Amino acid sequence: MNPAFSGTVTGFVGSDDQGNSTTGTLTFTTTAAQFSNVGSYPINGSGLTSNNGNYTFVQHASNATAFTINQRSL
Repeated sequence: MNPAFSGTVTGFVGSDDQGNSTTGTLTFTTTAAQFSNVGSYPINGSGLTSNNGNYTFVQHASNATAFTINQRSL
């Protein structure tokens, strides 16, 4: 089972913030599953829509390998 993921959205201008500039619920997912191999996997944010089209959401480059599955000791 994967852990719960969390994160933030940054880059709002002036008095704008996530609460007054977006609709929806921010969620995070990964492609890693219960039996995934050792390695790095993405954590992707989704679920938000910009009010009035004022913002475009872009994943931070480090999200592409943000979740790592390490080899377990025997």
